[in-house]
Amino acid sequence: MTMLRTHMLEQEIRAQHEAESQTRRLMVGSGDRSEKSRTYNYPQNRVTDHRIDFTSYNLPAFMDGDLDEMLDAVLLQGGDAVVVDTGALGSYGPVALTLRF
Repeated sequence: MTMLRTHMLEQEIRAQHEAESQTRRLMVGSGDRSEKSRTYNYPQNRVTDHRIDFTSYNLPAFMDGDLDEMLDAVLLQGGDAVVVDTGALGSYGPVALTLRF
């Protein structure tokens, strides 16, 4: 009887781990090229946001925080953009750009 209970418990734990693993895989994704939202191409001096079909050939300015061109493209697509200063150094810190459609 205890062997049957142990076997059933092992099956239940295995099923739970498989469900958690499946959920984790869906959340993380595979990292395939088709899942990427933005591409930074330094040799071509290009940044592309695949969600709004936006491409800019001024990568250094974009990396320095000049996001106006991309934000305009987001607003033209009917999206909502939120820029959050995440740096401890004020305007010189890193900036996070969140796009919602």
